[in-house]
Amino acid sequence: MSLRVVQSLRSLSPSCRDAARLISEASERDLGPAERAGLLMHLALCRACRNFRRSVRFLEALLLAAAKTQALSSAENLSPAAKDRISRALRTDLNRFDRPCP
Repeated sequence: MSLRVVQSLRSLSPSCRDAARLISEASERDLGPAERAGLLMHLALCRACRNFRRSVRFLEALLLAAAKTQALSSAENLSPAAKDRISRALRTDLNRFDRPCP
């Protein structure tokens, strides 16, 4: 790319600080079309922000895997009586939603 094209693209893309904020927010909400386009443009030009996005995605994957592991191990540690109580409570709550509204 020519220097002029790169400079033009840079003027349309967010700063690194704004790109980092958008990368972080993208895991919590859908970015708008302008935000997404600006971020993609910035990522095409900025290796540091691409690396940051890769790191954020890696950490999210680790947290998700840890949460799943924790949930599985917690369920395995419950006594049969506790599992039965939870199951009955859930069924009771679900049955409440099957009734017509007053």
